[in-house]
Amino acid sequence: MLTDTDLCRMRAAGKTESEIHEILIEDQIMDERIKKAAYEEWLNILVSMWDAVDKEVDEKRLTYYAKEFEMVPFGLLEDAVKYAIRNNGKYLSVPSVSAIWDAIRKQVGDYPNMDILEVVELWKSRTDEQFNSSLCRFDQFETVKIR
Repeated sequence: MLTDTDLCRMRAAGKTESEIHEILIEDQIMDERIKKAAYEEWLNILVSMWDAVDKEVDEKRLTYYAKEFEMVPFGLLEDAVKYAIRNNGKYLSVPSVSAIWDAIRKQVGDYPNMDILEVVELWKSRTDEQFNSSLCRFDQFETVKIR
């Protein structure tokens, strides 16, 4: 996604409004492709439950699961689904919605008095803290010229 700073830089570089408009359209198309690919990858986490028990995907049930877990981030959903599959016992059935929610609680920690959406937010904040602490900003280093 282009920022106002990007637009100012393009104008300063001599780009015409027509050229900037084309770039903006290309940027929007790229953003939509990225969102679609990310959603498909997220949805494949849910599909993996059917793959794990060697059954055809039930589209109606998949749609329900997708709506139920739409606010759950990729990493948390992936870990929860893996946990639910591993702990599904000897039965060849797709884990239930409640089994996935239980697995989400297990991934975050047991907070019996918290609403499940609060648990998801807690996971997000912990993950953001871990991510931000592991970032390496390249603008903090000296530039090294390569010959």
